[in-house]
Formats: sequence, C-alpha cells, structure tokens
Amino acid sequence: MARPGFPFTVDAMRNLERYLALILFGVGAIGIYAASGLSLWEEYTVGPGAAPIAYGAVLAGCAAAVALRPISSGPIEWGPYFPRAALLLVLAAALAFSADYVGFTVGLFVFSFAGLAWVARLKIHYAFALASIWIAILYFVFVHLLNIPFPRGAWL
Repeated sequence: MARPGFPFTVDAMRNLERYLALILFGVGAIGIYAASGLSLWEEYTVGPGAAPIAYGAVLAGCAAAVALRPISSGPIEWGPYFPRAALLLVLAAALAFSADYVGFTVGLFVFSFAGLAWVARLKIHYAFALASIWIAILYFVFVHLLNIPFPRGAWL
C-alpha cells in the first residue's frame, strides 16, 4: 500500500532498508577482517587496527539491529527527518572536500557548528560553544596526548 506522494510501497521500503542494512553489515565485517592482521596496541599508543575494528563492529552491530527488526513493525519513518539527514550528509561531504584547503580543525569546527545549529537545531550561541569545546577536546586528545597532528590547510 503506497502512501500519497511517496514512490515506494511500505513493503518495498522495508526490503530496501533490509538490503542496505545487510550491505552495511558486510562493509563492517570486511573492515574487521581487513584490520584483523594489524596490531591493536603498540607500546604506549593505540595500534593501527583498533579504530577500524571498533568502527566495523559498531557498523555491523547497528546494521544487524536494522536488518533483524520484525517485518511487522513497518519501515523506519524518515519523513520528518529526511531533510536534516540529507543536510548532515552534505555537511560531511563539505568537510571531506574542504579539509585540504581550510585545515581539519577549521573544517571540523564548521561541520560541528553547522550540524549543531541546523541539524540539531540548537541556538546559535549554544552551537558555537559546544562546537568550540568539542574541537578543543579533540585537538587536545589527538595533538597533545596522542601526538597525531591535525592536517593543516593549504592556506594555513
């Protein structure tokens, strides 16, 4: 049964969600398998295999939860959330493509601020404060504690 103005039936949407979840589960499993040969820990820092295994496990777990939802529950209702979800993807793409030019710190701040202001719909001053705190914490952890410098932009 199709909803007015929506091109897919409820059953088709549920099947699309299930297929996408299975594909994402596979991506998570491939990430875990590919990183299984890397070390998880090196002397005083996290090894190169820790993050891909953790990300793969989280992705596979979330995908499994979506794939195993009962069919009778119907598809996830994206109607009111789709514009904000699409905006978040656009912001993530903008971060990925702009980090080489403006630097990762500036790009991540803009991404965080815009995400909090437009996607989470926080007041501007709260979004600015939270984005500033978030960037300061990330910068401190990665640059000072882990000695992993953030990439600088072409103009910095």
